[in-house]
Amino acid sequence: MNRISRVLVSLTYALIVLAIICTPVVGRSATVATPTIAPGTESTVGSIPVKITCASGATCYYTNAAGTTGTTPSSNVGTKFSSSASFTVSTSSVVEAIATENGYTSSSVAKATYTITPVSGTLSVYISAPIIQWSEVPGIKTETFDTLTPKESPTPYTTTYTSTLGAYTGSTSAPFAIIAPGEFGGAKDSSSSTQTTNYFAVGKDSGSVNPVYLTLTNPVSYFGFWWSAGDQYNRVALYSGNTLYGTFSTADLLTFLKNGSGTIKPVSGIRTAG
Repeated sequence: MNRISRVLVSLTYALIVLAIICTPVVGRSATVATPTIAPGTESTVGSIPVKITCASGATCYYTNAAGTTGTTPSSNVGTKFSSSASFTVSTSSVVEAIATENGYTSSSVAKATYTITPVSGTLSVYISAPIIQWSEVPGIKTETFDTLTPKESPTPYTTTYTSTLGAYTGSTSAPFAIIAPGEFGGAKDSSSSTQTTNYFAVGKDSGSVNPVYLTLTNPVSYFGFWWSAGDQYNRVALYSGNTLYGTFSTADLLTFLKNGSGTIKPVSGIRTAG
């Protein structure tokens, strides 16, 4: 029995020593992931939307310093946020961001430089005389939509259409309709006082109230459109890059036509848009 007891004691001691030897040694703390700035360094006109994404569980700080030098953010400098931060940069500046977390080494500094060219000029509005359904400006390009087959909900256009003016960004979530001329639309062509044309529509006709964007192929100083059968859902917004220059609603149009007073009676009833 004495010999067995000595063996057990020896084994127990050996196991204890082994356990102590195998205990991992704690090293230096890990580093927090660097925030992501999107888009990265870029040059544009007007303004640009920026989004900074921060690592889960971390606390982040960012700075948006005008000029080209920038300001390094820290827990004492800059705007604090977690998860993400979104804002618009409208002047040339440097955006920097850093992530921190207790028990971890702070991240490297993310940096993006934005060069913004200011938009110059003003937006003027002109309304043609009664009966005129085409532009009287010489030398312009006109889109009549007559090259497209009329289609509307439940089978509207769901792909981009590129015309002589630019690209209309149709999609399954933002479709558009092309309607044959009728009582609610279809302007006369400038080449003929009797020839009516197809017209572009969203809303009830397309099956969606999501906006469709026209991106012009070239910069322009003049842009005109014929507006018919307007209701409370219709709105046109004009942008230069990401800068909103102006919006027009049916209510605005009625104000322009009546100089801000009175009402306009519809010719053939009111159509409700979806």
